Amino acid sequence: MDQKQSTITDAEIVKHTTGTEPDNKKLLLAFVAGILAAVVGWYVYGLITAPQTLSVDGEYPAVVATVDGEAIQSERFTQSLEQSLAFATSQGADITDETVLASVRSQALDSVINTRLLVQAATAAGYEATDEAVEAQIANLIAQYGGEEAFNAQVQAAGLDPDTLRSDVAEQITVDEYLRTEVVTELETPTEEEVIAFYEELVASGQELPALEEIRAAVTSQIAQDKEQALVLAHIETLRASADIEIAI
Repeated sequence: MDQKQSTITDAEIVKHTTGTEPDNKKLLLAFVAGILAAVVGWYVYGLITAPQTLSVDGEYPAVVATVDGEAIQSERFTQSLEQSLAFATSQGADITDETVLASVRSQALDSVINTRLLVQAATAAGYEATDEAVEAQIANLIAQYGGEEAFNAQVQAAGLDPDTLRSDVAEQITVDEYLRTEVVTELETPTEEEVIAFYEELVASGQELPALEEIRAAVTSQIAQDKEQALVLAHIETLRASADIEIAI
């Protein structure tokens, strides 16, 4: 087990015990391929599906960082920061605390840097989303919102334009294919010992859970996801070690 505290959401329990998705997870599961959202906080996913964001005080330079010569604009960073602040608040963090705020700010910047590193690596390796794949992904989103009109309204409210949306969806598909082909390969199925240890850790942490047999699938799924994320994070660290990253804030 890694050093972070084990968790499993009510949504995962519902999913694996009833075979249905909770309503508030529909958009996430329709759009996010799994690996990316948890690891790098994919940009389009965050903007479209986040229930709220928090405004960001302060001014930042036009370019907050460069990654191997590619600029990260302040707009992209502040949008990531707004999402990160909203999430931290939802988890009970006191974002008026300067230490907490600095940590969230650092994580938001790392998120956009990691995203650029993965996009660059995927592109260099020859991965590219097809127009058909992009159209299919956008069609999935439209269907989840109940039609094009409602979807377009949400996209507009998020401050996106169609070209930016299409570009970011293409990047997500490209990186996900790269990760699944080059990084998350031959992933071992969680062992019985791992499942039991994970469940016991959850119970010991105070989570009220059904019997293990009732949520075994959810526990197994969470362990597999954690393993995927660990592989991706290790790969990101490798990319960062060899990248020329300049931070301007």
